[in-house]
This record gives sequence, C-alpha cells and structure tokens, in this order.
Amino acid sequence: MAAKFLKFENQVTLLLEANTSITTISTTLNKPSSSIYNAIKRIKRKNKEFNIKKASKGRIEKLSSREKELLIET
Repeated sequence: MAAKFLKFENQVTLLLEANTSITTISTTLNKPSSSIYNAIKRIKRKNKEFNIKKASKGRIEKLSSREKELLIET
C-alpha cells in the first residue's frame, strides 16, 4: 500500500529527490520555508506509517517459579 500524498507534498518530494535546496523549493512553489519543513515532516511520517515492519518481540520474558516447576514436571 503506497502512501497518499497531497499535490503539494508530491511537488516537494520531486524537488527534494532532485537535490534542490529548501530556499529554492520555497521560491519555486511560492510558499514560506516553514511550510516546506512541515511538508517534509508529513512526508516522513506518512512513509514511516507504511514502511514499518513489526519487529519481533525480542527476548523472552523470564519465567516465574511456577512456570519453571511446570516445565520440570513435563
């Protein structure tokens, strides 16, 4: 599933992929640089939501004494 970007966000991503500076992007799109920075944050957040792979649970929790007894009995 691809991230759904606004038209403005698509324009910002294309200009960022072309390695243009933030000031150049803001003058090209006639927007203040703060809105460009906010758009970049939204883009990163949207990409993160769709690209997250759930990590494995990791280390198994310690067994209680009762659970140890049950393992020994079986």
